[in-house]
Amino acid sequence: MAKDHHALSSDENWLRCKLKQHCLFLASLERTIARLRSRVRYVKERDANTSFHKQAGFQKRKNFIAKLVDGDRVVNKQEDKHQVLFNHFEGVLGQARNRSGTFELTTFHRAGIDLSDLDIFRKRKIWATIQTLPADRAPGPDGLLAVFTNPAGQ
Repeated sequence: MAKDHHALSSDENWLRCKLKQHCLFLASLERTIARLRSRVRYVKERDANTSFHKQAGFQKRKNFIAKLVDGDRVVNKQEDKHQVLFNHFEGVLGQARNRSGTFELTTFHRAGIDLSDLDIFRKRKIWATIQTLPADRAPGPDGLLAVFTNPAGQ
């Protein structure tokens, strides 16, 4: 409050800095204590991973098919359930048909195009383009900006 009314003396400024350091230290200590208390409470209540296990167990029970009804029969065994599901989806999706014809892929293949005579990308052109880019934007391959690696703009 004194800083709002007049300039602080060196002693007042020193005291202000020390008090600020002390307050920051106490705030950090309070956060650490609260975090440790929550961990201790978490372990005390035997909740270390049980919420994860409850969720995983619930998901397993949710995904489990106890029985299937196929017409007038009820199926409980795992192998029988597999067979019922296989028969059902085989009827729905059907079976793969034999193809009457095939494609000869070599008839669709086109020979590669020779681009060596174009010579578009020359080293001088590439280097000139790189030099026109702003030096204070993206880092180079070494992770540093070009301003730091080439300060004289050479």
